[in-house]
Amino acid sequence: MNQVPIKPLEATWNDEQWEAIYRKGEDLLISAGAGSGKTAVLVERMIQKIIQEKLNIDELLVMTFTEAAAAEMKQRMRSRIQDELEKQPYNEHLKVQLNKISQSHISTFHAFCNKLIKRYYYLLELDPVFKIADDIEVGIIQDEVVESLFDDLSDDEDESYLLLSRQFNNDRNDENLKVMLLKIYELARSNPEMIQWLENLPHLYQWDEQDLMSWIHYDKILKVITPSLNEAVLDLEKAKEYATYSQMTEKLHKYATDVYFQDLEYVNRLKDAMNSSYEALREAFMNTTLSRFPSAPKKDFDEEMNTICKEARDSFKKRIEKIKEKYLTYSNKTHLIHFKKSQEVVEALAKMVLLFHERFSEAKLKRQLLDFSDLEWYTLRLLIQDGQATAVAFDIHAQFKEIMIDEYQDTNFMQESIVQAIAKIKSPEIPIFMVGDVKQSIYRFRLAEPSIFQGKYTMFSDGNGKGHKIDLMKNYRSHQQVIDSTNYIFKQLMDEPVGEINYDEAAMLRLGVLGEVNDPFNQNEVHLIDKLQVTDDETDLSTVELEAHHIARTIKRWMDSKQEVYDRKLGRMRLLTYQDIVILMRSLSSVTTFQDVFRQYHIPLFTEQNTDLFDSIEIINMVSCLKVIDNPYQDIPLVGLMRSPLFFFNERELSLIKVSSKASSFYELVQFYQNHGEDEFLKQKTKRFVEILERWRFEAKIQSLASLITLIYEQTLYYEFVMGLPHGYLRKANLDVFVDKARHYESSTKKGLYGFVNYIDRMQALGKHFGKAKTVTANEDVVRIMSIHKSKGLEFPVVFISQIQKKFNVQDEKGNYILHKKYGVAVKYIDSQLSFTQKTIAQNVVASLIHREMLAEEMRLLYVAMTRAKSKLLFTGVFEVEKKLASLKEVITESGVRLPDSYRLKAVNYADWILPAILKHPDNQEIVATYLGVTPTCLEDASSWKIEIFSQQQELEQSMKVEESLAKQPPVIDFEKIFSTRYEHQELVEINAKQSVSQRKLAEETPMFKGIPELRPQVAYDRPSFMREKKISGAEAGTALHQFMQHLPVMKNHTLESLQQVKERVIEKEMMTEEMSSRIDLGQVLEFTKSPLYEKIITALSVKKEVPFMTLVKVDEHEQSQILLQGVIDLLAEFEDEVYIVDYKTDYIRDFEVQQQELKQRYETQMKYYSKAIKEIFPTKKVSCHVYFLKVSQCLVY
Repeated sequence: MNQVPIKPLEATWNDEQWEAIYRKGEDLLISAGAGSGKTAVLVERMIQKIIQEKLNIDELLVMTFTEAAAAEMKQRMRSRIQDELEKQPYNEHLKVQLNKISQSHISTFHAFCNKLIKRYYYLLELDPVFKIADDIEVGIIQDEVVESLFDDLSDDEDESYLLLSRQFNNDRNDENLKVMLLKIYELARSNPEMIQWLENLPHLYQWDEQDLMSWIHYDKILKVITPSLNEAVLDLEKAKEYATYSQMTEKLHKYATDVYFQDLEYVNRLKDAMNSSYEALREAFMNTTLSRFPSAPKKDFDEEMNTICKEARDSFKKRIEKIKEKYLTYSNKTHLIHFKKSQEVVEALAKMVLLFHERFSEAKLKRQLLDFSDLEWYTLRLLIQDGQATAVAFDIHAQFKEIMIDEYQDTNFMQESIVQAIAKIKSPEIPIFMVGDVKQSIYRFRLAEPSIFQGKYTMFSDGNGKGHKIDLMKNYRSHQQVIDSTNYIFKQLMDEPVGEINYDEAAMLRLGVLGEVNDPFNQNEVHLIDKLQVTDDETDLSTVELEAHHIARTIKRWMDSKQEVYDRKLGRMRLLTYQDIVILMRSLSSVTTFQDVFRQYHIPLFTEQNTDLFDSIEIINMVSCLKVIDNPYQDIPLVGLMRSPLFFFNERELSLIKVSSKASSFYELVQFYQNHGEDEFLKQKTKRFVEILERWRFEAKIQSLASLITLIYEQTLYYEFVMGLPHGYLRKANLDVFVDKARHYESSTKKGLYGFVNYIDRMQALGKHFGKAKTVTANEDVVRIMSIHKSKGLEFPVVFISQIQKKFNVQDEKGNYILHKKYGVAVKYIDSQLSFTQKTIAQNVVASLIHREMLAEEMRLLYVAMTRAKSKLLFTGVFEVEKKLASLKEVITESGVRLPDSYRLKAVNYADWILPAILKHPDNQEIVATYLGVTPTCLEDASSWKIEIFSQQQELEQSMKVEESLAKQPPVIDFEKIFSTRYEHQELVEINAKQSVSQRKLAEETPMFKGIPELRPQVAYDRPSFMREKKISGAEAGTALHQFMQHLPVMKNHTLESLQQVKERVIEKEMMTEEMSSRIDLGQVLEFTKSPLYEKIITALSVKKEVPFMTLVKVDEHEQSQILLQGVIDLLAEFEDEVYIVDYKTDYIRDFEVQQQELKQRYETQMKYYSKAIKEIFPTKKVSCHVYFLKVSQCLVY
């Protein structure tokens, strides 16, 4: 059954690919290295199943992890079937499959689950019209459920809730407990046995309560201590060796003859104690005082050798102290107290999470909503109940002949359970084809479980008959240098103890395309920028700026020198372009600095941002503003708001306010200063701030969230301010997105401003992200910056791996509680009465496990980053270079290929792994000799490396030269233009820089109206008393009507009586005279309120009248023809997805049908500019203009 057909000579597939395509009858695990063509193999296997085995495409279940990947796979299948049909035009089976592609089961896991639930919704008692909730909807429901749950538990004085509240909440709110609850719930939901997982949480603290040796995780302590003691022995050996080297006379070093043996005996006692009880082990560590390091007179002993000896001995002592601190600080009695309290806490947490789960599920069902985790949960319920396969599972099993899973390394336990429930419930079992690369499993934060892949790889390697594994390691993406360098680095870094994977011969990449010329440009480079201080501190560049300038200058040098790169598709060299280059970062926190620096070099840069909307400074300012409007007694948001561009208080002014009084809150200080401040200017500025804030607080009570935010934008000219900043259009778009988020939030809940700001805080605490606006496409000739996560699956000729000095994120190992998907919740011991905390041994053990998992993932991320490159790899980082290289002196002299486990486990950034590996390469012996004066253990290798060191002084000088050269660069001289007798853009001289819409209308009038004189507009000031008996002019009558319409309430069921009351109120408030009001025909207004246009207006989200605007518009093809256009719109109605501009006209019209076209042309220019202005404010909505003629009750739409 497993027989693979013989590969013909003309086949383009390699042997491993051929086997992966045709082997059948059993589970197959394809370990496909980077660039090995795994997607092509997967598609070819599908097509051969259809051609050779005559399967229907809908008998294959193919699952992947992104919609884009599923769509690409369908498109590839369509193309391959069409290719086969060209060869076999009469093949009816292929024609049927081509028509079935749109109905094929090629989708994401979630899409497959969604389809299954919609098909069997009645078995789950779900509403058939359920929809998938987005993050905002889920967050709002969770917020409501948690608050309701906490309120009920508090009212009932529930002991578990009170315990948790004392443990984790502060005296202000219960946010800490809310966030903790939601994190534990999310972790629990990733487990197929959620209830059992929660019930098992206390198992972390099980022991006999006599000696910690009985603890189920005690062996993990010994596994840490054992290698640490072995490393300590090596320290002692080194100390003894250098003590001997230091002897310059016949006098012997006392460390070598005496203290060394005492230390060694101490270590042996510790090792012996590890076989006995915990208390005995603790006593062995604690009750021994190590001898002092003996003195060594300079006349008898070499000072340098003696120093190295002492450093080695100190390293030994530090290792011992670290073991004692982490694992042996507390006695059994203290552990008993810790464990009892911790067990009580996690039991309470499990109970609360279950209560939340019940209420949250009910709330979603009531709203006919499911979230993404529900899709997997309900699918598993459809397939398995009470541990047995259901009728649905048998139906699905019968439907498919093979299951194929792409990116298998990213599956979690829920998804694996679903696949197994379909494939393995009966004989014959459905074969599962799994393709992926465990070295590229980088989604731990999404709860991906690489151990599933690794477990099957090990099991299938043993040849136990349960499946077969195939390694696809020929790389068809990268050139020889990239492949060699990746292998060179990872054979030193990655193994099972540290990286969870053995980077052995089977895992190494191999060149797939032979015979290509190895261009010198492809040499791998490491650029170390030295942080040497310069004399002028004011010109000092930050670490990020230094690196950004260096990368920008490197790219500019390539472009100026017309650097070429080999293009495999073209089969020849071609010019390097900007879009060939990517800068990869671990996180995108430094993107703005890179953008600013690259702009100085005129290098186009596209940021592949997946960063949070709430990380952008313009949104941070707005969130602070909303927090202060909600509650001004919040010092940090208040100071942030005052310091922001919304109010422009500077540090001096804030300091003066701070020292003006002894009030407890900053808002009280502000209130005091507005009345009693000494600086009169600041006093008035503070008073105005308080007035505006109080006005906004009042508006918050009567306006919607979106309207309030828009009002703040308008009153502070915040739009205009951010447009003047770098990337102004992107910032403005972010502000628009913020309004949309607020509107979406309001449509889902009634909690208003307080709920919105708390919702934002909670989403940030949970690590949820809301994408920023995008105003640039990625298909242009631009350099890209992206995170390593975002780059997965992509390829670029040139890859910069930047910021290798940046530290790894270890936040998951810290805090009052630590979460682990296997071991549950490890909490600190917190005594709320005495107000002190202690880190328990359970926390230390779980934290060490999380740290190892984090390092393994960071190693895989580095692998992903390096394998994105097709031609060239370049690492960059900023260091104190001499200090950094000196710290590597010892490790590079270690024998053996792989860097020591202890060293790799101590790494805090990528540089700690990359630099020692590269310094051991023969190409870098000169640098090692220059900076370290030692001979490293050289590893002969085919890769080629070049290390360059750049000083900060060089970077500063170069960056200043760039600025000077750009400033001094002479313009290209066009003598014809210089000596021309006519100004090329004479027509622009006649265009006013600021115009009204009426002026533009006159300038752009069509020939039909060119010769017709137009009445000069009359200003409707109050008429002098000696003129008041005269007849009201037409302009005054029009002004009166517009004033009346401005104060007309937008409501249903207007009558002549209600309109008369409006008119009387307008007269009473002296907005118009009785004479002017007499010219208003209320009958015409009443007809307007009955029109379809008005019926639509009253359904709007917001209606604004007499809306003034100013905007930049282009009135000519020339780039400098922009003018500032101003105008006033009679009425603006905003709907969910569109905006209405309404303009009232009182023109005299004989026959509307006859004059309709003429009227439309008359106001076309005016409406064009109105529309342009409003589209700037609402870029995502459709804008339409409506001119309403009151005298004939007719409307024109533009």
